[in-house]
Amino acid sequence: MPDLSDLPRKAALRAALITHRRSLPAASLESASALVLAELVSLVRREGPRCVAGYVPIGAEPGGPGLPEALAGALAPGARLLLPVLRPDLDLEWGRTTGRPRSPPAPAGCASRVAAGSARRRWPPPS
Repeated sequence: MPDLSDLPRKAALRAALITHRRSLPAASLESASALVLAELVSLVRREGPRCVAGYVPIGAEPGGPGLPEALAGALAPGARLLLPVLRPDLDLEWGRTTGRPRSPPAPAGCASRVAAGSARRRWPPPS
């Protein structure tokens, strides 16, 4: 069984970081997102992983809205990008993207919807 004794401390730290991030000016957030993207793209290209787990940032979350596409573009052919999937019952799981990921609509505060396993559904959905 995992040690859950630090959960209150983690929740407090997370809340403080979110509050601080929300207080930053837009220019600072954009600059930080550009740095995060550049570092992640450099890391992925240098290390050449076969699989990367990412997320679709919401609001002022680190990486900005271009994060999934930047990660996908940095991967070698055949490598996988996994993103959180919001299931109809609001549970989360990881799903493999197909094509270039986009930021689809999702309930506020929830992970974006992407394919839950490449064999189950395709993201982005056909237009």
